[in-house]
Amino acid sequence: MRRDGHESWLSRIRTTLPWFSILCAVMLILVCAVACETPVPAVPAPTRQTCGFDTFPDGTPIVGDTVDAEGFVWQSLDGDEFLDCGYTVASAPVTSCVVVSTSYYSTNDNYLWLRHWGNCANAHRIEIHFVEPVSEVSLKFSGASRYYMMEVYNTEGDLLGDAREEAEFDPEGRVFTITFASDEADISRASFGAYLSFPKSVVAIREVTHRR
Repeated sequence: MRRDGHESWLSRIRTTLPWFSILCAVMLILVCAVACETPVPAVPAPTRQTCGFDTFPDGTPIVGDTVDAEGFVWQSLDGDEFLDCGYTVASAPVTSCVVVSTSYYSTNDNYLWLRHWGNCANAHRIEIHFVEPVSEVSLKFSGASRYYMMEVYNTEGDLLGDAREEAEFDPEGRVFTITFASDEADISRASFGAYLSFPKSVVAIREVTHRR
């Protein structure tokens, strides 16, 4: 207070400052409350899907519709039977040579099988075309005693890379796993077969797993 009886500007600031601090604190609390109530968008988790070949995606057992001259029972395919699993199947370089075999030598397990008889003698690889691009492909397979290779391509047909796995023939159906993973979901097709396309090698896939 000044000697003339009037309040000085310094006194007014000292009186007002606590109320100003309280007001700032209240506003900060309100801002934090609003921010905390605003949900943060969740990052979608990668989806993984696995399909075998004992049944079709709708649960119908695959029992085969053809018996060949050697007594093998297999199910003929159009290629789009596994759309609900996220992919179609084909063969290369000769098409329409992929079937589901209802046995593997001395086992009763079903396999996606590349047949080599008839007009399919020159078929070397099973092609898996994904409905939507994926970031990882993993195949469980059985085969001859040699290396197998999986090449993966993007939607433009460019080779993204490959994976190789050595197998060992086992009439009891020993299973091996081959996997390729990409940093992003850009895998549109996987091509699998014996390394260097060794003629008439067993190409038999027990299970397909992919992740978006």
